[in-house]
Amino acid sequence: MQTLPCFSSGEERQTLRAKLDSLTSEEIVPEIAAMLKNGEDVEVSIGWFGERCVSIKGYDSWVYINTLAQKFLQAPALNFEMPENVTLKDRLATDDLWTKVKDLYDESDRKLSGIFKTIADVLEWRPYCRACAGDPLVVIQQWEIGGQRSKIFAFTQEEKDDLWPEDNVFHGSIGMKQLVPRKLVESKVAELEEKEAAE
Repeated sequence: MQTLPCFSSGEERQTLRAKLDSLTSEEIVPEIAAMLKNGEDVEVSIGWFGERCVSIKGYDSWVYINTLAQKFLQAPALNFEMPENVTLKDRLATDDLWTKVKDLYDESDRKLSGIFKTIADVLEWRPYCRACAGDPLVVIQQWEIGGQRSKIFAFTQEEKDDLWPEDNVFHGSIGMKQLVPRKLVESKVAELEEKEAAE
C-alpha cells in the first residue's frame, strides 16, 4: 500500500495547505479546479492510520482530502444566502468541481483495504448526524440528510421567474428556494452566450 506521497523536486515550494488557506472565496472554485484538472498531477493515498490524503504536483506536502473538501464547501455558490455576484457559470463550475472532489473520496475508498479500512471506519464514525455537523466526507458523498449539492441550483422564485419565465414545472425546493435542473441552467448559459456573441 502506498502511503503519503509527496511530489517533490528538492526545490522549495508552497505547501498545499498554505495554498488552500490563502484562497479567497472567489478563488476557491477556479483555483481548486485548476489543481485537479490534470488527473496525473493528483495522487490519492492512505495514511498510516487510515487517513484519506491527497498530494498535487507543484506543491510540497499533502493534505487530508477533508481539508481540501472543507475549503471547497466555502465556495460562494454553496452559500445558501448566495451572493448576488454568483453567476450561472459559477454554479455550473461549482457543480463540476463537486464531482472532482467526490472522485478523490471515491479513489480513497478503492485504496482502503484490510486493516486500513477498519481503522478508517473507526476514525470516521460519529454518534450523530455527520452532515449536520459539517463533516465534508459525508456532505460531499451525500450520505445523510444535510448534503448541500442541490442548493447549487436553488433560486428564489423571483430569480426563477426572471430566468425561466416559460418553466412552470415544480422541480423541488429547499426552504423558500426553488430547485432548477442543471440542464436548464446549461441551456440558459448557452442562450446568453449566443446573445452576447450576436451583439
